[in-house]
Amino acid sequence: MEKTTLHPVDGRGFARAVSISEPTHERVFVSGAIAADEEYNLIGEDDMEAQTRYVYGQLESYLDELGGSMDDVVRIRVYVTTMDETAMAGYREGRAEFYDAPEHYPSSTLVEVESLVLEGAMVEVDAEAIIPNDGWEATTAP
Repeated sequence: MEKTTLHPVDGRGFARAVSISEPTHERVFVSGAIAADEEYNLIGEDDMEAQTRYVYGQLESYLDELGGSMDDVVRIRVYVTTMDETAMAGYREGRAEFYDAPEHYPSSTLVEVESLVLEGAMVEVDAEAIIPNDGWEATTAP
């Protein structure tokens, strides 16, 4: 078995993602991502849609580096600092760009928290993905 650490963050004690190689697939664990650039400057202040779009874009880029895609995500955990109607509409709109068909939806948990690691961050998402060696045959069940 082989373990790959993607973009370890010196001084913060974590990696952006870790991939475990199995004979038939890669199992990927993506750390919680917030809307912050490499210098930890907030992206999309007071804008849930912009922050969500940025966060999912980060997840997509990590998966791409590991040979996968957003379609390979099987579970996400979402932490938001508000569930008011406007913010949640922004979250759904930002996420829709990455998940637009039911057969690609991951299982999901959404939790409201008091705050996140960076002041002004409104959303954090972590993910687990399975990247099969031979691709997916995606279906939906009612």
